[in-house]
Amino acid sequence: MRHKGVSKEEMRERILDASAKCFNKFGYAGIGIEGLAKSAEVTSGAIYSQFGSKEEVFNAVLKRGLDSIIETLSKHQQNHGDGWIEFFADYYLGLPHRSDFETGCIMAALTSEVTRFSDATKAIYGSKMQRITRQIAKGLPDNNSQNQETRAWSLLSTLIGGINIARGIGDEKIAGPFSDAVKISAVREARGQL
Repeated sequence: MRHKGVSKEEMRERILDASAKCFNKFGYAGIGIEGLAKSAEVTSGAIYSQFGSKEEVFNAVLKRGLDSIIETLSKHQQNHGDGWIEFFADYYLGLPHRSDFETGCIMAALTSEVTRFSDATKAIYGSKMQRITRQIAKGLPDNNSQNQETRAWSLLSTLIGGINIARGIGDEKIAGPFSDAVKISAVREARGQL
């Protein structure tokens, strides 16, 4: 599949967009280069020429997705002031996000995948998660409970774990109330109220 008039950067973005959806939905092992190429409407050769390997595609998807979270958190903090924590928890554990496997948060979809990767991939993940945690910590109240960074890590782990459990439950009659309980706990912990 040749794409006349498509720049290398546009081709790269097309591959990353499609690959992010595929990795989120199927996991790393659940899709091969041919599946990624088909989803991006490119050849497998185009993927290899852009990235060199499936793992490099995964690493690029991971970097881009985690950078996007940093930007989104900053916008939530600016747009929602002191209420940003509640807004973020409501969004993160809300039914639309819980149901969105393809374009939902990469932290929820790919954290367990990263544990199976090389130290290089883990280093990318660890570095980006530290930046996400610092961004969250900037927006947390300083109330002499645990420090903001500790509460930021707690918020992240509660939300990521919560959405994965809710998705695993599947039955909305159980997953909905469970998610509501997790939201309450996550917000209280983030605000230092536990």
